[in-house]
Amino acid sequence: MAESQTILVNCITLHHHYRGTLSTNGTRLSDMLSDARSDFIVLRDVQITAAGHNAPSLECSQLTLQKDRILIAMPQGQNDRPATQRLDKFQKKDHHGVVVVLPGHILSGVIQLPKASVSWSGLRESGTVQRYFGLTDVTVHNAVFRLTPQTCPLAIIQRDAVEAVELTSAPLRETPPVEALVT
Repeated sequence: MAESQTILVNCITLHHHYRGTLSTNGTRLSDMLSDARSDFIVLRDVQITAAGHNAPSLECSQLTLQKDRILIAMPQGQNDRPATQRLDKFQKKDHHGVVVVLPGHILSGVIQLPKASVSWSGLRESGTVQRYFGLTDVTVHNAVFRLTPQTCPLAIIQRDAVEAVELTSAPLRETPPVEALVT
């Protein structure tokens, strides 16, 4: 049985920002968003603001948000299982600097790709294509309203919303598979 866990999450859509708590039941946020068995997530204690405006926010005790509208989701705090519990732990990965362009936003950060990948399409080489993928050490720039950039340790991005991607030509560093299994 999955453990019960509630995280604070910021979800950015084209027109609004939603900040609230989400029950993950021990599942990673990227896996929840990519799960095709559900089209919605339920946020509690939600604050809604219009994107790029200093207008007052609206507060709701509970809100159902359509996952396909989420461009960026940023968990606040720990939302990832340790590397030893992940299915992709056996694959070597390189860390690449990346710039991702979304409607109204430009993100810069680090992406992990399978070893020797030359483009972000390398994410597809390892099997099923996820609807969302993660970046670490992220800076989010609002491309429309020129707001102060926001930084976060992890951002989950909707793949279908990506307009353009630029990767560094050489990996920044390599993540080896779990060392206990390499012997």
